[in-house]
Amino acid sequence: MVVKVSTSELLLDSLIDHQNVQAALLVDSRGYIIEKRGNSAAIKDDDITEGLKKSGLANLYVLRAGSDFLIVVFDEKLNFERLKATVDATVQQFDLTGA
Repeated sequence: MVVKVSTSELLLDSLIDHQNVQAALLVDSRGYIIEKRGNSAAIKDDDITEGLKKSGLANLYVLRAGSDFLIVVFDEKLNFERLKATVDATVQQFDLTGA
C-alpha cells in the first residue's frame, strides 16, 4: 500500500508542531486558503474562533511558496527573528518551487 502525501501537507504539519506557531496556512494568489493547520483568532472562521481568546494580537510571517503564499501566525510577544529563522529552516527542507 502506497500513501501519497503532498509536500505542502508535510510542511504545514512540521510548522504546526513548533510550540510557538498558532496556525500555518497555504494561500493561493487570489487569497483562497488551500490548506491550513492550527487555530488562531487572527484567522476569521466562526467555527474555529468561537472558543478562542479574543484579546491579544498575533503576528504574521508571510513568504512565497512557489506560486502560493505561506502564512505563519504566532503570538505578538515572541521574537520575530527567532521564529523567522525557525520557519525558514523548516521551509528549506521542502522544495516548494513547484508548489
